[in-house]
Amino acid sequence: GTTVELPFGHGRPFLAHSSLLDRAVGGWSVNAIVLIQSGEPIAVSQNTNNNSSIGAGLQRPNLVGNPCLTGSPESRINSYLNASAFSTAPAFTYGNAPRTLNCYGPNYSDLDMSVFKEVHVERVNIQFRAEALNALNTPQFASPVSKFGSATFGQIQSQVNLPRYLQLGGRITF
Repeated sequence: GTTVELPFGHGRPFLAHSSLLDRAVGGWSVNAIVLIQSGEPIAVSQNTNNNSSIGAGLQRPNLVGNPCLTGSPESRINSYLNASAFSTAPAFTYGNAPRTLNCYGPNYSDLDMSVFKEVHVERVNIQFRAEALNALNTPQFASPVSKFGSATFGQIQSQVNLPRYLQLGGRITF
């Protein structure tokens, strides 16, 4: 995160000529934290493990087409993956789907911001803060269900972030 003092008020380039303007617009700072991540790789396995009798923990399906679809996560909520690109691998085979697909889950991006003002009165410092977590109130989606054969295969079932949270705070130091 980076904190930037705004260029207004006493000792700053703009609006520094009036003590009344200095009280109103001076002493403000802005802080922002940006997080941008690509989606995680998707590993698909079969809902029914036909190899469990020989001790295999999971079984991958056969890949028979392109599993990746295009478009925003919002437009693909119910079909993030192409379910017709898979077929059930028979018993005692491993299935030819790779460990992870060449398509990825939804990207993640977040902006947290805070704005604060400092006022100095003799030996007392007063700080007012306003903070916004997920400032743009953007939903971030989880990876799709990756158990081939389940009724919800390829669907995005949940959100991984919280809604916008606002909090106000103050601090007095002397």
